[in-house]
Amino acid sequence: MRIPLISNIANYRKIKSEKIQAETKMIRERTHAIEKMTEAKEKALDAVIAFAEKPTMSLNDELYGNRSAYSSDIWQSNTDYARRISRIAYWESPAAQAMQGRFVDLVIGPKLELQSNPVWDIIPGSPSTPEERQKIIKNIESRYRLWAKSKKSDYILEKNHYQRSRYNFGELLIDGEYFVILRYSATMKRNPLSVQIIKPENVKRIDSKVAQGNTEKDGIEYNSKGAAVAYHILNATTGKSVRVPRFGVKSGRTFVIHNKLGHGRRGVGIFAGIISELTKLSDFQALEIQAAVINALFAVWVETEIGGETKKTIPKEGISGINSTIATTSQRVTGAEFEAKLNSTDFSHGGIITQNMGEGQKLHSFDTKRPTANFETFFNAVKRNLYSAKGMSKAVADYDFNGSYSAARGELLVFWNRVMTLRFDHSVDYEDEIFRMWLWGEIDNNNIDAPGWQDETIQDAWTNAYWTGPQRPDIDPLRSAKGAEIDSNNIWKTDAEIAAERGGGDWNENVERKIVENKMKATANEPIVRLEKTSYSFSENKTESKSESKTVEE
Repeated sequence: MRIPLISNIANYRKIKSEKIQAETKMIRERTHAIEKMTEAKEKALDAVIAFAEKPTMSLNDELYGNRSAYSSDIWQSNTDYARRISRIAYWESPAAQAMQGRFVDLVIGPKLELQSNPVWDIIPGSPSTPEERQKIIKNIESRYRLWAKSKKSDYILEKNHYQRSRYNFGELLIDGEYFVILRYSATMKRNPLSVQIIKPENVKRIDSKVAQGNTEKDGIEYNSKGAAVAYHILNATTGKSVRVPRFGVKSGRTFVIHNKLGHGRRGVGIFAGIISELTKLSDFQALEIQAAVINALFAVWVETEIGGETKKTIPKEGISGINSTIATTSQRVTGAEFEAKLNSTDFSHGGIITQNMGEGQKLHSFDTKRPTANFETFFNAVKRNLYSAKGMSKAVADYDFNGSYSAARGELLVFWNRVMTLRFDHSVDYEDEIFRMWLWGEIDNNNIDAPGWQDETIQDAWTNAYWTGPQRPDIDPLRSAKGAEIDSNNIWKTDAEIAAERGGGDWNENVERKIVENKMKATANEPIVRLEKTSYSFSENKTESKSESKTVEE
């Protein structure tokens, strides 16, 4: 009979249909599971990123806009904009802060100490003995030191001279320039000089007049020769500028000091040519640190097997427990509260506790492959290039002397040439001018006698000075001193050269000072009371010697 055959065919078709339906259902479930898994993964990652702190970056229009930091018009035609992005680069970049800080620490240090060294051969009626000369020098240096340490030297009584000098040099590196006004008061009680710092952005001309025949650019007035003769300073109270001459017409005293870097009429900071690299390097560092922070928090996704239970492990509202306060007192937990806790994701103890995993679900960590494995190598290589462009080694900037003695010493020697150049420039441009105006005030107040002061050449002779700051660091001071001694004994170098290299001032002046010091040391080493033999002690000793002689004879 054929009925069973028809029945078998019907059964086969039914089984095949059910199989197709099962496969279709499995595919649908698999697709659904993948979608759920992807959705859960995205939600978990979004939850982590939402709680992660947004990194502070310098990716802004001012530094990454259409105007490139390499555009020459920024530095030549728009000094305000150039100054602003230089300041942003400094505050956003740890590498820039390290560079500026090392220069200030080693060029200026706590202070630059005055070493007065008048040219006695030019000064009329100068003392002939070293003792008399040293007495005059000591009087000058002592008075200057007291004035420099006093905040009365500051027009607004905030900083003393040493602090102002260090501050001005630091601003010079960032802004490329600084302005100070020298003010003179009519007083005999103290030195009349006080110094006022002017922000570079306040040097602009608003409703102030320019002398006939002169021109003005960016707040600075120039004569027909191109020399700066006056400065227009903005008064914040009136909103108008005040014209301040550079030198006094009658007295010849200095009223304004404007020191700058570069060859333009306004200064350019040391970060001018590397602003783009500095800011991008800082952003790279910030992003790598942020990637490490996200990985340190957690990043997970849930895998659900085919046919497994698609249970929501991480709630829609995200992760609970962050920044929450954990109760310290024991409380009785109800059944409903316990069930709610089981169905939650708790982060209150610094880790993730998931207690509502579905059947067949697995928890996987999310690896971002960050931070980059070669981050340190690349980061240090870029910094090394930036530092070397400004005459500084990476070891000096980062305080990272891990090489050999010879390598570390070589880096310091090369870098110290840059330090001494910057110190000399600052001494000539700022310290010498302040010292001259201060000494002028002391002479007017009859505190110091300076014959021939009205002659400008003799003024130069009286104000001749050296400014000593931090000495070059020695990896091994004994080796350095021994090497200097060998150089001197073999006449490979003069003592004057060695003294200058080691920051010891002028050798000839040192010799004169040592003569006085050695005499003072000899006097100090003499006994305070000399014991003289008296008649009593002599007779007593004589009696003792007689008795001892008699005892021997017996």
